[in-house]
Amino acid sequence: MTKANHDVIISICVMGFAVFFFSLTFQFPTGNPQDMGPAFMPRAYAIMIMILGLLLFFKGLKSGPQAGKKGTKLILLTIGWLFIYIFFVPIIGFYIMTPLFLFVFLWIVRERRLIPLLAIPLFTTVLIFFFFKQLLNVPIPAGTLF
Repeated sequence: MTKANHDVIISICVMGFAVFFFSLTFQFPTGNPQDMGPAFMPRAYAIMIMILGLLLFFKGLKSGPQAGKKGTKLILLTIGWLFIYIFFVPIIGFYIMTPLFLFVFLWIVRERRLIPLLAIPLFTTVLIFFFFKQLLNVPIPAGTLF
């Protein structure tokens, strides 16, 4: 399968998920006319994802080089690791799983330098902690194990 075919298939899946999530926003309560309401940001994100899916779709139609077995294996490893992350966040907790996820993801995409392998996961987790937990006061999943 060519890289173009991969891009087209992935873009169709991405756009399908975006349409699905956009349709879910109609279940949110409506705000008053001068307020954007709780559905505004999820709808905006869904529209942005649809636009990015369209861009990937057209890029896939234009390009045509082959994607080898190595690229397919990399995609499958990444998707598998993402499902493992999603499964274990409620159990182990966000603050342990996120740096671990990012570390393994960087390793999967062949980052072997020690400083980025350690700095990116830790910096990202600390940044998310301060932005969501401290600034916005949004609860982060702590996990049931710890």
